[in-house]
Amino acid sequence: MKILLTHRYYTPDTPPYALMLHAVARDLHKAGHDVQVFTTAPSYKTAAGIKAPARETLDGVKVHRIKAFSENSASPLRVLNALWYCARLFFKVLSVRPDAVQAATFPPVIAAWSAGLAAKLVGARFVYHMQDIHPEVSMLSKGVVKRRLSDRVFTWLDQGTLKRAASVVVLSQDMKDTLLRRGVDYADKIEIINNFQLEPTNAPATPPSVEPMSNGELNVIFAGNIGNFQGLDAVIAAAQCTSDIGGLHYWFLGEGAAKARLMEQAGALVNRTVFFAPFRPAAEAAALIQKADLGLASLSPGIHNVSYPSKVLTYLGLGTPVFACIEGESELARTVTTERIGASAPPGDVKAIEKELRGVWAVRHELPEWSKNADALYRKRFSFESAARAWRKIYAA
Repeated sequence: MKILLTHRYYTPDTPPYALMLHAVARDLHKAGHDVQVFTTAPSYKTAAGIKAPARETLDGVKVHRIKAFSENSASPLRVLNALWYCARLFFKVLSVRPDAVQAATFPPVIAAWSAGLAAKLVGARFVYHMQDIHPEVSMLSKGVVKRRLSDRVFTWLDQGTLKRAASVVVLSQDMKDTLLRRGVDYADKIEIINNFQLEPTNAPATPPSVEPMSNGELNVIFAGNIGNFQGLDAVIAAAQCTSDIGGLHYWFLGEGAAKARLMEQAGALVNRTVFFAPFRPAAEAAALIQKADLGLASLSPGIHNVSYPSKVLTYLGLGTPVFACIEGESELARTVTTERIGASAPPGDVKAIEKELRGVWAVRHELPEWSKNADALYRKRFSFESAARAWRKIYAA
């Protein structure tokens, strides 16, 4: 089968999806498919200095990259990037005429709409890989209650894409339920395939300049984008409430729009019980996460219905128990409880977060058992091998 996989980013660009997509593409090639990838030249905000040719073959996968502005550019240029990519994507599908086309949710809505429409025109199967659900995720993250005209337009476009898709892949049962609540009958085409931990390929030449996890008895780490929709304000507030526990340390590894605000909120606790470290390449980040006792996954209320904190899979793959700030009815919270891989508390509930963390502190002798459970769960349900089998099944027909 001739398969065209598409996404705005692809290895050697630095977002996790860029590397995950290559792992899937490589596996599909090994399974006997003719796999091509359409993407842009490295342009993500952490991709400075990374070069890649316009066309090359990586592990048997034929890659076509078009030029794009750096993501450090101003917002209007990022919009131009998205429009340019989606227009070129549409005509790429028409020219390649593949048997199957796959697109994800970045740029939101329009990338999949463009690829799906072109796939229909050439008679190709369309696979919609929904890493999150738009426009719902942006509405929830911004606290928007009523749909604006633009939200209604994007929902209408996305509904058309879902109807055209032969397969729709989401990350969780929560996300599947959200799609079904839209009121369109496509339950039989929705598959749940979660992400997987990436094998670090960029081992650090020198040790990290910051060595977290070296001076606390219970170290909680958040690794990833420190953004505005992750509810980390409540975690900082809980850290202030637990400041009497000198051995309970909180680490925030990465960059993001909320970082400066959170540092200001932490105030005198910075570099005492609350620590901030800059973005690290995957291998360095993995080494630091492995030193931690708990991996923090935090989402604003409602976000679990439209997204899944894939950093959880990184934590589990490294044998790090999870502390999830997420609704109790969510799939993740249920998994944390039933599999005994950590603890959870409702998002935004400072008192509940504080109570759970004090509870973990009291039973920290159980952390090695939680770590074993985390490793076993990852191997059973969330490894690359599990995901690869599911993706091969998608394209087996």
